[in-house]
Amino acid sequence: MRDNTFSFHTNRKKRAAGLTLIEILVSVALFVFFTVFLMQAFSMGYGSIAGLDASNLAYYLAERKMEQIKGTAYNNLVAEGRTAITGYSGYESQVDVSLPKSPNKDLTKVAVKVFYSQRGGESSVLLTTLVANR
Repeated sequence: MRDNTFSFHTNRKKRAAGLTLIEILVSVALFVFFTVFLMQAFSMGYGSIAGLDASNLAYYLAERKMEQIKGTAYNNLVAEGRTAITGYSGYESQVDVSLPKSPNKDLTKVAVKVFYSQRGGESSVLLTTLVANR
């Protein structure tokens, strides 16, 4: 006796093994998209590292200038206008000396600002301290 029940699987055509053209095109498009995305991410990261290098050097130069001021006698503290830093192209320093907002007359506020160019614009770092008259 023969079984006359309908079977879905027997009438369906078997699919050939392998990938279709659309599957290949979609996978290539996804690969290209993620590759471009990763390249942009690495490029932005590299730009950030270069910016951090410039910022770190500016902090170093400001600290170095502050150490020079530390060795200066209280009565000889003077403000300096914006001047180029010798040996460091693109970096300039400025020193401001002022009395702080306090009743103590034996304190002077010293601020060292270092300017540098970064990504087509200008940035700066600022270090401040109080110097006492000893």
